[in-house]
Amino acid sequence: MNMNETKKNECPECKSNNTAKHGFMVTRQGRKQRFQCKACGLTFTEKLGKTK
Repeated sequence: MNMNETKKNECPECKSNNTAKHGFMVTRQGRKQRFQCKACGLTFTEKLGKTK
């Protein structure tokens, strides 16, 4: 796993890297991978490098 993948899958709540894939979310831009943090239970999508 490279450094970008580690940051991309980091939990935004507790900053843990202990995450697992948790299905997909369908958006207008296509499918986005969802993850679940094993430390706090939060589910989130991968970061694509853009912020609004």
